[in-house]
Amino acid sequence: NLCFLIGMLMLYYLTRRLLGEEKGAERTVLLTLCLPAAFIFSAFYTESLYLLLTLAVCIAAEDDRWLLSAVFASLAALTRANGFVIAVVPAWIYLSRCGWDFRRIGWRWVWFMLVPLAVAGHFAVLYRITGNFFAFFQAQKAWSRGQVTPLQFVIEFLAALNDERPQIGILDRIAYVSYMLAAVWAFIKAKNLRAYMAYAAALVVIYGASGLMYSQTRYTLVVFPVAIFLASRFRDEEKFYLTCAVLAMIQVLLWIGWTNFYWIC
Repeated sequence: NLCFLIGMLMLYYLTRRLLGEEKGAERTVLLTLCLPAAFIFSAFYTESLYLLLTLAVCIAAEDDRWLLSAVFASLAALTRANGFVIAVVPAWIYLSRCGWDFRRIGWRWVWFMLVPLAVAGHFAVLYRITGNFFAFFQAQKAWSRGQVTPLQFVIEFLAALNDERPQIGILDRIAYVSYMLAAVWAFIKAKNLRAYMAYAAALVVIYGASGLMYSQTRYTLVVFPVAIFLASRFRDEEKFYLTCAVLAMIQVLLWIGWTNFYWIC
């Protein structure tokens, strides 16, 4: 809960800095709070810590504090297996400030070698404990996760229609498609957010590449750039608050199911 509260303050600060307005920052925080699976931020999962760390990566990068950004990116990579993708944001910002001229990149990019080193260190610890350098990937098979072909992805995507209770599966797929489309749309429309949308799209692609569509409502919670963009696109205040109200009602329903031991996220 503490990580989540600090994360919301950091999200407000970063959004206000990117959009240049307080209203957009306030809307982004409210939209994040109302997302259907947002109650997970208070659960014993990594979402709150990961969100805090990724926001710290971005704020440090915006301030040209590359070592600090790299340290936070390394911690994010250790928090979640796909956390290394956050390095896309500082890499994009760094290169854009060099004018995309590789002759001017200097040496400070070297700090970001800490990210693969952190991941390699984690695998080394797994090897020492289990004798298997890739024990993590083996463990994921218990949840039917692994690399899939595009055809397998489509088959899994449509599988929810055959469930006895397809509502949650359909909601997960709606979340996945919505975030992917929003990330691509924002990458095209919002030039000032392209570093963040490249990260958002890459993260969502990795989610889909795991081969299992369930829990996407939870996984997409931490894709904060999409929340920033969507909150900034509302021109009608009433429609924005109505959208938040609908999302919050869905969250309440999911939370009720969660507290009654239904698999929700």
